[in-house]
Amino acid sequence: MTDFLRTPDENFEHLIDFPYQSNYHNWKDMRMHYVDEGPKDAPVMLL
Repeated sequence: MTDFLRTPDENFEHLIDFPYQSNYHNWKDMRMHYVDEGPKDAPVMLL
């Protein structure tokens, strides 16, 4: 497996213009952040 780095959570505290809750998906030893905002019945946007 390829090595990877995890940025410390403190680096994301108090970000200007980013008022969203932190959500993470864990897979094996990796973690991916995602934003889950808007109406629950809205279309899904996946980037």
